[in-house]
Amino acid sequence: MGFNARLAPYTVVSEVSFQTNTDTDTFALDHFIFRFPFAGQLVGAYAALGQGGYAIAADTTTCLNEVSLWKCSADNTTATYDTADRAAKRTGEVNATGGILWASNTVYALTNQTAARRKFAAGDKMFLRTSFTAAVAHGTAMQFPQNKMEIQADYIIGHEA
Repeated sequence: MGFNARLAPYTVVSEVSFQTNTDTDTFALDHFIFRFPFAGQLVGAYAALGQGGYAIAADTTTCLNEVSLWKCSADNTTATYDTADRAAKRTGEVNATGGILWASNTVYALTNQTAARRKFAAGDKMFLRTSFTAAVAHGTAMQFPQNKMEIQADYIIGHEA
């Protein structure tokens, strides 16, 4: 009987600190999470806000509209974000009903994308992107408790067929 990586994947856990916005424009922040030492594939991802504090409302003034893990190839020195490179995501459009609702002490699963998007080559990097929409000045969308988010990314070494 062979080893089944799906039953025992590797895990990367990271706590990310955010900076608040200083203007009324839409803004996004990217954070380095992990560099694949060998070819691998993301099999699942989760995100949670820090303990306590306020929830992120699903409205147009305090909206979190994307949390995603995305792939940056080893030869891409500028780490350019592209929605086609998202390996896992939780997104919500900013409209009359708002974006994503986030509550503290709640772990959210990020939706896995296609197998091709979740495959990383040796040296590829995994980044976390958070995108907020602030309708009023000075980052009122930023109500994260202690401005922190925890991320868990589960991956296997090698690619599934």
